Amino acid sequence: MIKVLVVDDEKLFRLGIIRLLKDVIGVRVVGESDNADAALQMLPALQPHVVLMDVNMPGIGGLEATRKIRYRHPNIKVILMIPGAEQMFPSHLPRYGANGFLTRNCSLDELVAAVRAIHNGEYYIEEIVSRGIALSMLTQGQQRLADKLSPREMQIMLMLAHGRSAQEIAETIRLSPKTINTYRSRIYKKLSASSPVHLVHIAMSHGLIEQICQ
Repeated sequence: MIKVLVVDDEKLFRLGIIRLLKDVIGVRVVGESDNADAALQMLPALQPHVVLMDVNMPGIGGLEATRKIRYRHPNIKVILMIPGAEQMFPSHLPRYGANGFLTRNCSLDELVAAVRAIHNGEYYIEEIVSRGIALSMLTQGQQRLADKLSPREMQIMLMLAHGRSAQEIAETIRLSPKTINTYRSRIYKKLSASSPVHLVHIAMSHGLIEQICQ
């Protein structure tokens, strides 16, 4: 049973998520909070496997709360819920240590897929978020990487940089391992990456990650 904590300051949205997850087999919501500070205090007692964290909240906010959760409770996974579907997301988002990124208007199927994937140790990023990060990089003078990679390639590159195998990525984003290997070869060629470690260094140099498993 995957235990989930829902953290969002909008009551209707929070209750909607809880109601949707109520009927999902293998998932149980063990708690809810309308602010990140309170959520941090609840973790020792609830011991959730996954925290669904709104990125914008009063107090310390979702980003800083995510950093603290991943530092203090490395076994607890965090999915950052980001508002909007067609906007530019800050290119530094992956640096806060979240295990996944979803928009608040994602489908129930994608939400459940993300929860299950992350509980299994995978990294999940909704394609539209990777597209937003790429667009944000363009506005910040980091055109090189954004110009070279498509949104799907950016999504897969981030998963590879976090140590996910082709099989894991294929299962997460519902493509065949052969297709993932084709993407991987294309990404390596476009970035002139010579090894997995080199790929990580490239991602770090562009501010997409600070360190693996952070």
